[in-house]
Amino acid sequence: MTLRLDVDKARQAGREVLADGEGLRADQTPASSREAAAGLEGLDVADALRAVADGQEAYLRRFADGHDWLGNAVVEAADTVGATDEDGAAVIERSGVGT
Repeated sequence: MTLRLDVDKARQAGREVLADGEGLRADQTPASSREAAAGLEGLDVADALRAVADGQEAYLRRFADGHDWLGNAVVEAADTVGATDEDGAAVIERSGVGT
């Protein structure tokens, strides 16, 4: 059984995961909750909305960090496999095997 990896597709998948992480970081939902809290200042609801915004922001940040880790790991693995393949091909070419 031979394991084959399309390094270009793997790199692209890693880049897509990284882009998804950036999208999470750009999510404006926590800011909307803070704006609503500002409008309700002095009411008990304002503190609750701020707490919701803080919790959601922390969740999005952790989830985006996970995307960064996974995306970078996939891209790095594809780069390593690609470099290994290129090195192997160069050794075979220099050795004259198969020519």
